[in-house]
Amino acid sequence: MSKKLTFKTIEDVKRWCDEPKKHPIEGYEMSAISKDYYDIYEKAYKIMKKGSFSEEYIINLFPKNHLLFGDVDLFYYTCCKKNDISTYNKYYKNNNTTEFIMHELLTEELDIFKDDYNGDEDDEDKYEDKYVDDASIILKTEIKVLKNRFSYEYDKYDSTGPATNTEIIGSLITDYIEEMTDSFLDTDYISRYDYPERMKQIKLINLQGYCFINFLESKKMATGKTVLQYLIDNQGWHSVIYNTGREKEWIREALSYYNDYKKIEKDIDECFNPYSGIIENYKFKKFTFINDPLDKYFEVYEKQLVEIKKSEYSQLIDLTTFKPKENVKYLNDEQYKAFKKERDKYDTALKKYRDKQTLYETTKEGSSPKPPKKPKITLHWGKEHTIAAEIDPLYIKDSIVAKFREEYAKVSHIVEEYNRVKNMSYKALKKHIGESSSSAETQLIDGNKLMSMTREDFANNILYNSSDFADKCSEKIDILTNEELDDENYPLSKLQLMVRLKVYTPDRKNYRTECIYAPKLYNYLIKCVNNKEPFINPVTKTKYTQENIDELMKVMKIIDPKIEVPVFIKHGNDTKLELKHKIVTVDMDDYGTHPSYGRISILKFIYIYISRVIGGEEKEVYKICHIPADVGATGYFATGSADLTSNTMLVNIYKLFNDGMLLHNYIPPYNIPRPGSNDEYIYIKPKIHFNDIKTIKSWFKFLNPDKTTTFITKEQFIDKFKHYAEEVKNCNF
Repeated sequence: MSKKLTFKTIEDVKRWCDEPKKHPIEGYEMSAISKDYYDIYEKAYKIMKKGSFSEEYIINLFPKNHLLFGDVDLFYYTCCKKNDISTYNKYYKNNNTTEFIMHELLTEELDIFKDDYNGDEDDEDKYEDKYVDDASIILKTEIKVLKNRFSYEYDKYDSTGPATNTEIIGSLITDYIEEMTDSFLDTDYISRYDYPERMKQIKLINLQGYCFINFLESKKMATGKTVLQYLIDNQGWHSVIYNTGREKEWIREALSYYNDYKKIEKDIDECFNPYSGIIENYKFKKFTFINDPLDKYFEVYEKQLVEIKKSEYSQLIDLTTFKPKENVKYLNDEQYKAFKKERDKYDTALKKYRDKQTLYETTKEGSSPKPPKKPKITLHWGKEHTIAAEIDPLYIKDSIVAKFREEYAKVSHIVEEYNRVKNMSYKALKKHIGESSSSAETQLIDGNKLMSMTREDFANNILYNSSDFADKCSEKIDILTNEELDDENYPLSKLQLMVRLKVYTPDRKNYRTECIYAPKLYNYLIKCVNNKEPFINPVTKTKYTQENIDELMKVMKIIDPKIEVPVFIKHGNDTKLELKHKIVTVDMDDYGTHPSYGRISILKFIYIYISRVIGGEEKEVYKICHIPADVGATGYFATGSADLTSNTMLVNIYKLFNDGMLLHNYIPPYNIPRPGSNDEYIYIKPKIHFNDIKTIKSWFKFLNPDKTTTFITKEQFIDKFKHYAEEVKNCNF
């Protein structure tokens, strides 16, 4: 008689793991998805836990023929949750693992062993003979799990009241969509991550949603197809698998949720994908600043003169010529010693006076002390100096003067050569270092009259003087380098590389000539182009014309015939981002108005905002402002100017937007961090105070210093409009 089998020890568990479909006591065959199988599984789990085996060991030891969707182990997590809740919470729930999330999502109100778990009779259950092998049983169970997940039958309570399983998962997907959309509009994924990593990061904004979508898209059923493909294949009246002849409403519901997600995911992916074309100028092409072309001619000398350029010699050397300064007035060691003695004597007397003054102010005894008289001394160069009333005279140590003279003697011949080269023409300078000019450069040099001028020619015919001759430089200094053009140490070659810009008055009847070092102006133009800023005189704010740019490039091509012309290129731009507006009609009685408006009671405003369509729905990105809709040059709200009307202001705002000058950033998240802040962001780039007119209410009342409000008169209403219309206009012109 054979010994009766038991199932109590570790050895019994291991024996069962070798033949998991065989009942370890009775010996009959068990389906991997059966109550008997699960009961043995649960008992084995308890035996192993009693033996203090780790979760990892148990998972690796236990059989896997009950896994669903390829690797989803509902038995293990159900067993762990039921029999060892502390371990379940510690390793899975508290860590919010993917396994925990999927177990919770797939087993909500699920009785995996109940054929009619949905509360109704399923046509599929009439065909039990279809499920004769393990693969078929696994597939049947997978379908059962999915159908339960999207069940309409079981009511439970969530935050809003009774909810079915399908409503709960629908709510999860809806929340996931909203969080992805908000994150798309709030977070700078594009600069932080490369593609496709930026898509992965935004999907992880909601781990539950991410895990469930990933489950649909990547987990495979027993048929070898993904869950999503099964749903697609079986959504109609005639199912591909186990054709029942009835419509799969729960499948259509599942696909509806997925398709809602996919619309959002597709829009975001197209924006994040640099090859989709949704974002123009994705790589943010920018022009590169050039080095000063004259530096290469002089740097060889400056490197050899580095010793005498040390800061300790700064009072002894003229850094424009590298020659010793003439008539430097300073104290040597002996003279400073005598000065210091007088200075210390005064400082001691001053301290005593302050101590006495403090004592007097504290006690009020005696009389107020008198401050010491500031002594006068005569410096060795004849100046009378009052100690403590003037800045102390310059003191340079004898050792520094001696060292400077020693170092200067070593390089004096280089200094002379440097200054000789500085007075060379640009053409002679190139020849001096053995640099030949191309035929194109030679032609350009010969065609520019400045290239043949001497310093005297510039002084007599080009540079500023007191005459009103418009073709002469209008200023003594270069407005960009802040250097004096008529300084005798200003290099001749630099004068020759000067561009002269004719800047006309608005009526174009008169002009003045601006003289600017061309390479410096070229870099300034690049700065304006790269930053999408108008190319204007930085001092007078006069806008430079295309003719001015053409004149600049004539000089720059002398330096490099192949140099690129900086042109305003399309900004990095999400093509689905839009500036929009709509008319808002208000009853003025709702706001309260000043009597000066008369009998008018209805007023129209234009609401202007930034929006983007995501997943087929318009999302408002940023509220810009409200402006009155009926302000004109004439009429009830008359400004007296065609440039200051509602329509003109609206057109100008659209122009700023289309030219890439309204927003700091035209790609998600369409803003930049506010300088000095960790949690504030700004959208509007120009200095237009849109915040002051963001609401309709702001057009009817203004806030007083004492926090009370006062109604705005009709005249003030018009003046306020003119002010903001001017702000917008000035940013365009």
